Amino acid sequence: MKGLRTRELRVVLWTAIILLTASASVLAANEGTCSNASLQGTYAFTESGNIVGIGPVAVGGAFEADGQGNLVTSDTVSLNGEISEEHLNFTYEVKSDCSGKASSAPGQEPAHFNFVLIRDGAEAMGIHTDSGTTLLLSAKKLSGKGNGGDSDQKP
Repeated sequence: MKGLRTRELRVVLWTAIILLTASASVLAANEGTCSNASLQGTYAFTESGNIVGIGPVAVGGAFEADGQGNLVTSDTVSLNGEISEEHLNFTYEVKSDCSGKASSAPGQEPAHFNFVLIRDGAEAMGIHTDSGTTLLLSAKKLSGKGNGGDSDQKP
């Protein structure tokens, strides 16, 4: 019985080492390969979380990124159960390590978030960085290069 547990522990340990090594290889393969051009095309996205003083927030929609640091969103928002639609403009900057920052355009309600691009820009994950806001972002590319498919349909 003791020998079986030791063997199981070794299998689990080696599996963890292999997964960590593979993850490090993927990150190393992406290192130094991203720029604003890595975020380009149409993406479907969701956000969820809370805003202090408002309550639960959920957002679903699409954005179009131009690969030059500008994006436009079209989405539906639920703020504590009240539904509305919005169209916003953002600027963004993607660093060579595939992390980035985005900010709403001047004249709009301030919104800022940090994100990371995954799979050559086919996906993005992020978090809003405004005080009192806890919103997580998940986005998947729908069209163009790096989407993992051959569809060029837009939402």
